[in-house]
Amino acid sequence: MKKLNKRLIGLIKQSKGSFIAIVTVVSVGIMIFMAMSSAAANLKHTLEHYYQLTHFADMYVQVVQIPEKDIEALEAKYGLLEASGRIVMDVPMITDDEDERVTVRVTSISKNALVNSLYYQEGSAIENVDEDIVVVEQFARARNIKIGDKIKLQISGRQYKMTVKGIAASAEYIYLIENEQNLIPNVEQFGVVYVSKEFAQRSVGLVGSANEILMRIQQNQNADKIEDQIKEDLKKFGLKRVIHKKDQLSNRMLSEELIQLEQTSNSLPILFLSIAGVVLIMMVSRMVKNDRMSIGVLKALGYSSIQIITHYTKYALSAGLLGAVLGSAAGAVLAGGLTKLYIGFFNIPILRIQIYYQYVLIAVAYAIVFCGTSGIWGSKEILKIMPAESMRPEAPKAGKRIFLERISIIWKRLSFSWKLIIKNAFRNKKRMAFILVGVILTCSLMIATMGLVNTTTQMFEKHFSEFQ
Repeated sequence: MKKLNKRLIGLIKQSKGSFIAIVTVVSVGIMIFMAMSSAAANLKHTLEHYYQLTHFADMYVQVVQIPEKDIEALEAKYGLLEASGRIVMDVPMITDDEDERVTVRVTSISKNALVNSLYYQEGSAIENVDEDIVVVEQFARARNIKIGDKIKLQISGRQYKMTVKGIAASAEYIYLIENEQNLIPNVEQFGVVYVSKEFAQRSVGLVGSANEILMRIQQNQNADKIEDQIKEDLKKFGLKRVIHKKDQLSNRMLSEELIQLEQTSNSLPILFLSIAGVVLIMMVSRMVKNDRMSIGVLKALGYSSIQIITHYTKYALSAGLLGAVLGSAAGAVLAGGLTKLYIGFFNIPILRIQIYYQYVLIAVAYAIVFCGTSGIWGSKEILKIMPAESMRPEAPKAGKRIFLERISIIWKRLSFSWKLIIKNAFRNKKRMAFILVGVILTCSLMIATMGLVNTTTQMFEKHFSEFQ
């Protein structure tokens, strides 16, 4: 082992408290990056697999009424993978509490259609077309609905008593909200139920027809071009709205959450690594000042300034690499739990977790760049140290009056200890600036975090209590 490497081990042992603190800060930053990036990737891949499994629709077309034969013609005309018609209507659910308002979205489902197929959690598909019903999982869980329970629905002025045949998850309602005006799910007051196509058509007087079309398009097809054609062709059927997959309410909410998660995974670790970098600059700079005589001896023995700077930079890199390894391991473990948390919140019934080694490499690169740069910056004073001059103590800096001393009214009222503290602070402007930045960042994070709860609460209260 080279002499400088042995000396490096000695430096780490001498400052093990500070070294462990730096490693901890770097580890936390890398852990956040690894956990959030991996969770975002896991969630994205799980979502894609779930959509493929349930044949999630690429386009939704809402009309007043369209015959089923015309839907079949659309599939052939546009070369779609599949086009399926259904009945969708919001109706009240009758409960024991007369004052309670519960809305359910009744959606027809046929045995042959594959688009937006259900993922059954309990029970089975509809058998009795006039009585059986399938309830979406979030609504069933919130209202404690079990297989075999009876549900009363009021459709077109008539009451129907339906039997719960199955409880299922739907890719269309991962994030279960009624419309764009609602910010958060209210699963006790709004739910989705599935009935047979025959029952839905008969109950609303649309036998042989549908009021919504689900479409799956080819990968090489232009969705916008198809939309333009559909708007022209379906005017006679009372076209209301065309919704692309990217704008579908549940998918849009999930996509926004993924974007936010990815942005946070890239920005928050930078903050922790920046703090670690600032502290490293101060530590290495202090080491260089304390080792002034040793550095002079090393230069006198023939070591170049670059070799000595590399020696101190290795100290910073050691902290960074150790923090990257520990943070990556902790982040990989935390990513699984974070992914499960998101999947539970968004009600995705399947889970795909894996380790993404590219994020480990990125984490190591982050640590090398930040800690390596800090080590070089903190040890740059080595270039100014001359072997002969280093044998004697460094000459004290020339003192001068600070601006506060010129304001006699204030300066005279300060005690001797406060005068000494203020003068020392202004004589070490860089150190004071670093400490100020650290305190500012810490306080801003604390205040922002504590204020976020009150801000969010007020926002929801205004939205639901005043606006709605």
